Amino acid sequence: MKTIKAIFTQEFQPTPMGRRYSFNTTLDVEVGDLIESPDYKGKLLQVVTIENNVYHSFSYGTGELFTEMKEERGYGSIKTLSDESSIVTEVPEPEDEGF
Repeated sequence: MKTIKAIFTQEFQPTPMGRRYSFNTTLDVEVGDLIESPDYKGKLLQVVTIENNVYHSFSYGTGELFTEMKEERGYGSIKTLSDESSIVTEVPEPEDEGF
């Protein structure tokens, strides 16, 4: 298990932009990998950081990560990605919705 920070994207971004979210995963990922998860259909996660520790909660106010679970107000738990998540090697073309 490892904690990663990732952005939501539709394709690989050479310079990842956007809000970063923390997740726990059992996947053997590297920075830059794209993850497809059934939890987030239609979106990919691009790994921007791999943390040195496994974290379980975070502060909504500061974004600070904590190894212990904090149950009090102002803290959230870090979601573990589904075991059905996978590293994407080819980004699927978006479906043509027509006019």
